[in-house]
Amino acid sequence: MTYQIDPRQLVRWLGTEGARAGLTNSKRLTIDVLREIARSLDIKLSEKANRQQWVDEIVKIASRRIDKPIDQLFDMEEQEILNYFEHIEVESPEILDLLRELDLSPRREGRRSLLEFAAKELSETGRFMRIAGKQRGKSDTQDIRPNGGKRDAAKRNTSHQAEPITEADQPHK
Repeated sequence: MTYQIDPRQLVRWLGTEGARAGLTNSKRLTIDVLREIARSLDIKLSEKANRQQWVDEIVKIASRRIDKPIDQLFDMEEQEILNYFEHIEVESPEILDLLRELDLSPRREGRRSLLEFAAKELSETGRFMRIAGKQRGKSDTQDIRPNGGKRDAAKRNTSHQAEPITEADQPHK
């Protein structure tokens, strides 16, 4: 029996994780059917590849949103590329794959951007918390973590002796 499965549509409907789970757990999609789907996407894997390898590669290729060749991207201005990426809602792993194809490593620059983003967000949140604390007449900041940042607060408040079992604690028969 031949299946007509559009893996790109499957990924659009279910997302990458949903498509991966469906293809992995399906009882009807044999490895031969997965190979057929892979061939439709021009995927070439070893015939000895296991089911999970076929599924991962199918989902990876089917979830690609960049449909322009690299040469066409090279012809575009920075803002045009940014608009294009936003329009097609490209995901970070695909951009990282594209950069790897070009032997570009965004690690240092990307990590720096992430650090700057986290520092900015923490700083601004802290500033708002300090302002809110001062407006309430408090000069010290509050810890926003559960239990005010105290570990095992519930354990410290209990005694070290076991409580006696009462009749109410007994299971009903």
